[in-house]
Amino acid sequence: MRAMKELMPEGREEDSVIAAHLVPTVDNGGHGRVMVDEARRNAGMYVPIFGDFAGIVSWLVGEWDSDNTFADVTKRGAKMDLLYAERITGERLLPEVMARIRKIETKIVSGEYERPKDWILFVSNMINLSKLLDGTLISHGKLSLKNASAQNLIGYAAMLDSGVKKTVDADGALVEATLDRERNFANTLFDAFGIKGVKLQFQTYDQACIVALLEGCVLKIGEDALMLRRKGNKVIATLVKKDAAGSLTTTPLEDTEMTKSVSAGQMEFTLNGKTIVITKGRVENSIEVTIDEERIILRESKEGETTITVGEEKHYASSDASWTTILVGGSDIDIMGRRIEGQFAIAMEEHLSRIDKVSLKKMAPKTDGSNNIVYDEGKGWITYDVSDVNAEIRPTVWARDFIRKTQKTIRFDSGGALTTQVAALLNRGIVQELVKRKDIPKVYIPPLTRDVIVSGLSLKDIIRVMEDSMREATGEEDISFEHLFSHIVVPEVPKTIQDEYLKCMKAKSEGYLNESGLSAMQDVTTLEEIRNILSVRENLNKEIAYSIYDEDPAKAKAKMKKMLPAPLLSVTQEDLDYIEQKGISVINVSDKKFFGIWENKIVYEPKNMRDLIISLGNVKPQNAPVELEVPVDERVEKDMNTLHRLNMDLIPPVEEGKILWHVIPIDLVPESIRSEFVSTINKIDRDYPDLREKIKVVTDRQVLHQVVSELADDSNNVVGVAVKDVDSLKWLPEGVKALVFEGELGDFRHLEGVLAALRALQNNNARALIEIYRILTGSAFLGYTADDILAKINDPEKLADIITFGLTPVEIPDDDYLTELNGRLLEFIYAA
Repeated sequence: MRAMKELMPEGREEDSVIAAHLVPTVDNGGHGRVMVDEARRNAGMYVPIFGDFAGIVSWLVGEWDSDNTFADVTKRGAKMDLLYAERITGERLLPEVMARIRKIETKIVSGEYERPKDWILFVSNMINLSKLLDGTLISHGKLSLKNASAQNLIGYAAMLDSGVKKTVDADGALVEATLDRERNFANTLFDAFGIKGVKLQFQTYDQACIVALLEGCVLKIGEDALMLRRKGNKVIATLVKKDAAGSLTTTPLEDTEMTKSVSAGQMEFTLNGKTIVITKGRVENSIEVTIDEERIILRESKEGETTITVGEEKHYASSDASWTTILVGGSDIDIMGRRIEGQFAIAMEEHLSRIDKVSLKKMAPKTDGSNNIVYDEGKGWITYDVSDVNAEIRPTVWARDFIRKTQKTIRFDSGGALTTQVAALLNRGIVQELVKRKDIPKVYIPPLTRDVIVSGLSLKDIIRVMEDSMREATGEEDISFEHLFSHIVVPEVPKTIQDEYLKCMKAKSEGYLNESGLSAMQDVTTLEEIRNILSVRENLNKEIAYSIYDEDPAKAKAKMKKMLPAPLLSVTQEDLDYIEQKGISVINVSDKKFFGIWENKIVYEPKNMRDLIISLGNVKPQNAPVELEVPVDERVEKDMNTLHRLNMDLIPPVEEGKILWHVIPIDLVPESIRSEFVSTINKIDRDYPDLREKIKVVTDRQVLHQVVSELADDSNNVVGVAVKDVDSLKWLPEGVKALVFEGELGDFRHLEGVLAALRALQNNNARALIEIYRILTGSAFLGYTADDILAKINDPEKLADIITFGLTPVEIPDDDYLTELNGRLLEFIYAA
């Protein structure tokens, strides 16, 4: 979401909306989380966490005049220097900010920085907001300045000043504050930073926690490790591979060379000289492991938590990506569970087991009997799974409307694929709105580099993890990546940019190294060589080595990650074939003009990417569900067989003495089969007059609701109706069930689908209705659940608000084949 000011076309309106902020996800490390927790604890106040939102601000405060190139803006300017220089540590915020202002003024006078047009207003805002924090929180010990981020502090103060109902004591200390959810905090923040002409909204105010589920839990003895997972009736076990240096490395769970599986009996592995025997647990979703003749039981809960039972003792695997050590047979055994909570824990650990799925948890405080917030330092905040409808993370109305009103394109910008990007796809409301926008291009832009979060995952794998994640969170089992995105950017970074990136990383790394490290760095030609040099303590200078390994070991991985260069994303032919199968259009980006270097990172060049995305705005997207990429005859056969099966399974129970009527207007019968269908129905009536399930075709000369009323007046009749529009429902008599079929009529599937849907309606079979919806409309049923359908199934007008069949015909150019299909359909209807 960087440089959004550059993504706005010329001639835009000043109040045009261009983007919506994603879910404020919890980073369980870093100053933002510390600051928000302190404010909660000391004042019962919640203001949304910044997270990646801060990165957006960092670009927008830059000077983006038309004369400035990308390279000019990537050099820190006056505003960015004030907000993004080194961290703050002190007693008060105002003196620190004033000191920065004086230094920046010197740079402006010397010509190093240009003076921003609104510099006086900007400085005034920074001073006043600093005073506010000092007076209400910092000076009273309610907010600390240890290693604090200036941008977080100023942003927090801006929100606190404008959108929070505050109570202070006689000394001016903030004692209570309440979030005003009617305020648009993002725009308030922009005003404080002097950002004009941009509107940005929070997708949701709910604080959430990212939770990653690894492919398997990992059992480690010494330098050897084994991944384990219970999948249905099988146990799958994979030895973890080692790299050239002998270190354990990320390994796919079902690596064919390293994997065994068993559903009965046992399998053996040797770890660090010890024989490990694996069997399927006697309890559901459990695995039994015998080590030195002592048995341990690993069991996983529905939420992915791993419990370890040794004799009478029960242990819980840590969820912060650390190892849980237990004593088995006189030896220490290390276990890492599948569940890892928090963006910090997910992002900083090179997990030996790949990430399989990502979920989102709403975080909410406990309350006492008087509904006051109660802080439990031991247990922290209660978390609820987002799949729980009572704890669903809901989008703001603003964010929903932005997606509905966007005119040109929707772009899903580069960021952390399994933290930043996936957060939006775990919000049911946002996913529903994205799926509905089939009229404009929706562009997915993958990250350019591979961080530890996606270690071992290809682009195809990343897409699959994102799909599994959003299905889990939204409950939409049929949702796929192609329902959300019509285009995907496939980057191929040119060698000139790669060389520049390598040069930047070499220069950056020299500040971390001692003489030995500098000597080793002279001849490096790859990013991997730089990573290897920086990963050895003996190559680091004393200051850096101390700060990483001795000062705060808990944050060593975070510091090391910031030092190491990230490898580039590599897109393979397998990835491209997978994208093509999904019907997603590929945007190949390989020209140098689309890339740049920003803070020693390769990034997309915003101006040229903007023009590229805008150019798609006048082109109708070509994506479609994967079924539409299958040859016509195969697709038709598949749909036909599915509908046949459903129709046979859905024969409704009819009470003795009653007749079930399916009323269908003639307009819902394709013209190519209309006369034969009516003839077939008449023949069935003649041959089998005592049938208790019948079809009534309403011709153009008849009035639908009058025909239905005549049938419904007979108490021996049960009536279900198919109508062409919602308005027709108001004329139907009470007690009659009905479904709406809109759109363009065109092939054999519609008629059989209508009959199957009417049967499902009388069976109260919502699951079957959802499957028929997918076949007839060509897209997944989204936005509601089967339970929602059942709740409204006896009220046609309310049911139409939930499910309306928008028919999408498939052209069958072969007349002979169409005749054959129609004949088979009539034979089936007659037989049924």
